[in-house]
Amino acid sequence: MAQTKRQKLEQQISKYLIWWAEFLGLSQTWEISFRLNKLKGTTAGGHAEGARIEVQFPYRRVEVYIDTSYLGGTEYDVEYMLLHELLHIFVMPLEVILKNHTNDETPERFTDQMEELCDIVTRCLLRLKYPKRNAIEVVK
Repeated sequence: MAQTKRQKLEQQISKYLIWWAEFLGLSQTWEISFRLNKLKGTTAGGHAEGARIEVQFPYRRVEVYIDTSYLGGTEYDVEYMLLHELLHIFVMPLEVILKNHTNDETPERFTDQMEELCDIVTRCLLRLKYPKRNAIEVVK
């Protein structure tokens, strides 16, 4: 029986979740799962939300919510999104501290910087994993 797009996407997510959680050292201390749903939220920049992470401290549980729009995306897009969300685990404690110890405006400004940091590190890690893929893109 042929796989549906949803089954294929779930398989890709599982594969990358296992690989990156192990690489980042998260699999030893965190319980990480994902859900594939239609997300209705928007990002801080006003874009449609593609993925979101929910971290439960101090229990070290993470749920990654992934929008069904990735059903039509490339495998690279899926890996990028998942890695980006996993990197939020490392910066999330800073956001919690800021929310508890600053005025209301500071966390919102920090969120933009946190997103940018996760994007930068995601691109760097994927360039290390796929050096030939990125060399070809730079030449184009």
